[in-house]
Amino acid sequence: MTHNFISYSENDSWNVQNNVNSSKNLISPFCNEKVVKQIHPSYEDIIDINYGFVYDKNLICNDSVVYGYSDLIPDSFLNKYSNYGFLRTPFKKVSRVIVNNRYELEQVLRFFNIKKSREVLFRGQNVEYYVSRTEIEKLNLYGDLNVLEPTLTSSCVRKNISLDDFEVNWSNIVQLFLHDLVNTKRRKNDLEKFISSLHFPFFLMSLAQHYGLPSVGLDTTDSIEIALFFATHKFSKIDTHYKYEYNLPSLDFPPVIYILLTEIAHQTDFYYVCPKYVKFLRPNLQSAKFIHSGWGYNRNRSATNIILALYLNPKGDFGIIPKQSELFPKNDPFISHIVEMLNYIDKAVVDKYFYDMYY
Repeated sequence: MTHNFISYSENDSWNVQNNVNSSKNLISPFCNEKVVKQIHPSYEDIIDINYGFVYDKNLICNDSVVYGYSDLIPDSFLNKYSNYGFLRTPFKKVSRVIVNNRYELEQVLRFFNIKKSREVLFRGQNVEYYVSRTEIEKLNLYGDLNVLEPTLTSSCVRKNISLDDFEVNWSNIVQLFLHDLVNTKRRKNDLEKFISSLHFPFFLMSLAQHYGLPSVGLDTTDSIEIALFFATHKFSKIDTHYKYEYNLPSLDFPPVIYILLTEIAHQTDFYYVCPKYVKFLRPNLQSAKFIHSGWGYNRNRSATNIILALYLNPKGDFGIIPKQSELFPKNDPFISHIVEMLNYIDKAVVDKYFYDMYY
């Protein structure tokens, strides 16, 4: 098997625990039908660890194109306006649209009726990344050697880190910070309810993501202004210090802003779940939203939520963009709290999980 497909046994891998799709052998109606009909079952299962799709081994061969030919997939309303080709994820294609300035960007958002809501989110990236496929995989899945399959994997997946061993420590760090802010009986009661609620584990993951710790989710925003910042700035880090440098004019390829349509059950609205008496400055200033569906054998699930990809012309004028100081305040009390707490945790443990924390 390749690094994207591994042998799979339902007896060895509990579906829910490993984020595996419940249906087997999902095939696009726009596949290579002639080949698919001639394939005999092998009764040996393999799984695409990017999306949790399980297939009979013989189906992922002979140019069967189980995810569908791009040219055969009918154009949706959004697909009709592509001027930069398409991205591909299983069973669908996504329009790539070049925008040349701020006016065109606003017109695209208005034209597609993409407005601020809990379902529509943005993610700006200075560089676009793709799933690494072999030529054989590209032909068997998409029938196209030039396919562009975006990857939106979590930091835990990229770094092959599990938070299981550190989850209790991180929870304690956050709870101590919250308890220090409690000064009334009502707030104490509200805090206890919050800590025992289903929101709290996702709140912990969201905080970890936004402060540079590994998590099993993806940070997004409902603000196009914030997405513009991350698309037009290059991130660099030395030790624990970092900077975002505006580099749009020097880019060889246009940066991207993904527009995602995400199920409410798979996202955490930071403002909605955060106790109202506490301000975590960084995520609040960034209008933070957190997608937590990409893990286990479905690590790239977030990419399947992309409905449109906007690419910024490096020579274009996109108006006033937020500054680093506006989104990453220097005097962040939560950062100070983390740094103080780290003095009480074994350094060997700290280094593994807090290596990429930046302030």
